[in-house]
Amino acid sequence: MIAISLLLAAFGSLEALSYERGLLLHEPWRLATAHLTHLGMAHLAMNAVGLMLIWMLLGDAMPVGRWLLTVVLSAAGINLGLWLLSPDITWYVGLSGVLHGMWAAAAWTRARARPWSGYVLLSVLILKLAVEQCSPGAGATAMPMGGEVVIEAHLYGALAGLLAGLFPSKGKGPRWPDPPGVIGR
Repeated sequence: MIAISLLLAAFGSLEALSYERGLLLHEPWRLATAHLTHLGMAHLAMNAVGLMLIWMLLGDAMPVGRWLLTVVLSAAGINLGLWLLSPDITWYVGLSGVLHGMWAAAAWTRARARPWSGYVLLSVLILKLAVEQCSPGAGATAMPMGGEVVIEAHLYGALAGLLAGLFPSKGKGPRWPDPPGVIGR
């Protein structure tokens, strides 16, 4: 995902790839490309760090096919949520909503196998989402990124990720060595 985002940053057009409500019916590719397009390198770097953290903490929670399903369902859930529940949001780019979906699905899956660590990671996500939804200054990261954070995408992505986490998983995900200091993987 980061490689595709880098290619889009280098060769794509933010105007041609973003979620723009008024253009979605005529340019449906925006439903996919908006999640891989970023406001700039700072925005892309923040999302890349988030992806690496999710992978370090939860990479082994699901097999690769399940991760791909989660990404697709999270992006679709964000698109649907923005379209139906947030008609005032007319423009969106970024991977953070999908990352919240990945976090939710993997933490939920992990909770079934390793309850302590899974429920802790799920609780942290729920607390983060609650703070974002209840705080008027939730877009505090807007300054370094060059735009306002669409916290609704985080919520819609997480809800879609929870749904993705309900699908039964066949097999275990890739097993990575535990980072130093990680307990309960």
